[in-house]
Amino acid sequence: MRIQMTWKKISIISIMVLTSLLLFISGTNSKIYSSGRSFYKKIELFSAILRKIETDYVDEKDPVDLVNSAIKGMVSDLDPHTTYLTTEEYKKWNQNFSGYSGIGITFDVVNGKITVMSVIKGGPSQKAGLKPGDRIVKINGHSSVGIKRDEVPLKLMGPRGTTVNISVERHGYKKLINFTLTRDNVHLESIPYAFMVKPKVGYIAILRFSSTTGKELQKHLADLLEKGMEYLILDLRDNGGGYLNAAVEVAQTFLKRGQLIVYTKGRIARSFREFRASFRKPVTEIPITVMINHSSASASEIVA
Repeated sequence: MRIQMTWKKISIISIMVLTSLLLFISGTNSKIYSSGRSFYKKIELFSAILRKIETDYVDEKDPVDLVNSAIKGMVSDLDPHTTYLTTEEYKKWNQNFSGYSGIGITFDVVNGKITVMSVIKGGPSQKAGLKPGDRIVKINGHSSVGIKRDEVPLKLMGPRGTTVNISVERHGYKKLINFTLTRDNVHLESIPYAFMVKPKVGYIAILRFSSTTGKELQKHLADLLEKGMEYLILDLRDNGGGYLNAAVEVAQTFLKRGQLIVYTKGRIARSFREFRASFRKPVTEIPITVMINHSSASASEIVA
């Protein structure tokens, strides 16, 4: 009798446990289903709003631009270093490291005016006499005051051999100075300065990490070592970064084979990668001082 009662209790408990488990699974699936359904409802809502803007909004809008803006809004909720670039934006970004066809300046928009920060050696602007500090206020006869920074390359860059007329304000001059510049291929050197500061002390400045940075560094190091360099100052100030592979190539110049330079890590296994020095031995083992400032970032931080 007791055995029968015990088995009855076990059966009742088993049924209760099984029922609870089924309810739990059912509830979980219901939540997943509900969550999935809610997500797809949002997608449907997004599509409906997109169609509404496309058909009823007072101004005609390119749906591709609207979708790109939506993606950028989504990515903006992530960390500051995660960015979405359209194909055209990527091409413009890549020009900072691989070169382009234009007038050969670096610039910023200061108080609404295109301000020349530097002229690239051997470029059209240097040949024409443009100087750092010049403010471009007209392009092809039209005022450029108040122009957005992203719009400047669209106005100044173009196919090799074409011309662009600019008018600039220059400190000490009352009238505008006019230039007609012929666009040309502009090669952006990673290392504009490499020289001996004093006997035994060499100086190398790297402005960006591009596809040619490693080769440029090797060349300048060999030259300075031949001149008797025993101590190196490596200047990475105002270097905002560039290609990861270029940073690895620069770093391994001064490291022993197998030394870890940097690694990447993410949520999934294939995100984990290690980058180690692969040269048989360092190109040089002399003492090095690395200079950085608040504008040194990304690849510069890896090297430093």
